[in-house]
Amino acid sequence: MDWDERRCQYLFSLMALTPYEDLDSLLIYLEDEDMFVQERACEIVGHHRYEPAREKLNWVAAEGTHNGKLAAKKALAKMRRM
Repeated sequence: MDWDERRCQYLFSLMALTPYEDLDSLLIYLEDEDMFVQERACEIVGHHRYEPAREKLNWVAAEGTHNGKLAAKKALAKMRRM
């Protein structure tokens, strides 16, 4: 396993274990260059319907990586259904 794969797996674990109260610490990953990290960060904040992430999710939906754009749009759709 190379460093990029290992980094991705570590970040996935970190994001999965982050409690709701600390979700703001994940916002930096919405700008990550790795499309899988960006995608997972969008999924996590979308799952929790974390409103403070809305502005950044809009940015990802417009400017993010391919996977990030799709995940951000899904996360924003979840937030609209509240």
